[in-house]
Amino acid sequence: MKKIFLFTVISFKVYTTIFGQAIKECGNIPIDTSAYLAAESYGLQRAPLAVSRLVKVYFHICRNDNGSNEAATNEEVEIEFNMMVSKYSSNGLCFANMGSNFINSTDINYNLDPDVQSNADWLLPFLVPNCVNIFIHQELAGYRGNAYGIPNNFCSVSREGLGAAKSMTHEIGHDFGLMHTHTGCGSTYISGALCSSNGDRVCDTPADPYCFEENTCFSTNASGCGYIGSCEDAGGASNWSPPYNNIMSYWYNYGCSRTTFTAGQFARVNSFVDTYNPLMITTSPNTVTYNNVNANSGFQMRSAISSISTGNSVTLNGSVVAGFVSPSIFVAPGLIAAPSTGEIIFRASGCN
Repeated sequence: MKKIFLFTVISFKVYTTIFGQAIKECGNIPIDTSAYLAAESYGLQRAPLAVSRLVKVYFHICRNDNGSNEAATNEEVEIEFNMMVSKYSSNGLCFANMGSNFINSTDINYNLDPDVQSNADWLLPFLVPNCVNIFIHQELAGYRGNAYGIPNNFCSVSREGLGAAKSMTHEIGHDFGLMHTHTGCGSTYISGALCSSNGDRVCDTPADPYCFEENTCFSTNASGCGYIGSCEDAGGASNWSPPYNNIMSYWYNYGCSRTTFTAGQFARVNSFVDTYNPLMITTSPNTVTYNNVNANSGFQMRSAISSISTGNSVTLNGSVVAGFVSPSIFVAPGLIAAPSTGEIIFRASGCN
């Protein structure tokens, strides 16, 4: 049966470390050192600019082998997507929802351990080209999410990470090159000294003592969301003012709300989107003319900041999966859209 969907949406090698919570945050995420150095070098050479980007994302909802126990409903995915849009839009970066599918695998839904590379490789056959791929699982070895690499073009979120935890927005931050605010806090300075080379390497995120969480010097106030410990920075200072509400922090574990990114974090995101090829190819041009295409399998994903126009010679059938996302979509009479087992989505959406 062919499936065609029409939507109109209004709204327009270093390691991080997690600690012993009942539900942990991200696991161990390797950093691509060469990508990091390229992005940092690029960032130093370019003046801060207003940006306008539309990044294609594709969602994979995991279920059991028999199709039961889906990790999220389409409505829940839309809520998480809109949360990402709201948190990144102030940077002029928006997302194009290119669609979703179901993965029927009990192992992927419940038993994937992000710390085991062979487990993470289970996801590779499902990656949709030219998109950031987001997998949603019922369970993820006790973690709320994982990005599998910093930077990267796919990530996972467990059901536990949906909603107030904002784990999807957090993991996408890792995909875009952001580290945890408490990265290497034993070598950071509360004063901000050496901030561009130590810690999370972002100078406007305050030094964060969270990495001392298992030490006796670490404590919080009774009401939560407040550090009152005695841990010392690399220079012996202990007057921490943690970034409790930063989306890349772990203070959600102590009742804080994740609400913000800093200008420096956005600058870092921009540098990775501009230099790391697996992310560069997810971005959209201003306009797209889609013409002279005859496809009966594979993926056809097109998004544009302003408009998409199809020409007179476009045939999409068979098992092809296609997505067209832009504020304006003009479909010429010559379009033949007749997938038998695939699907085609036209979605009028964007960010202004």
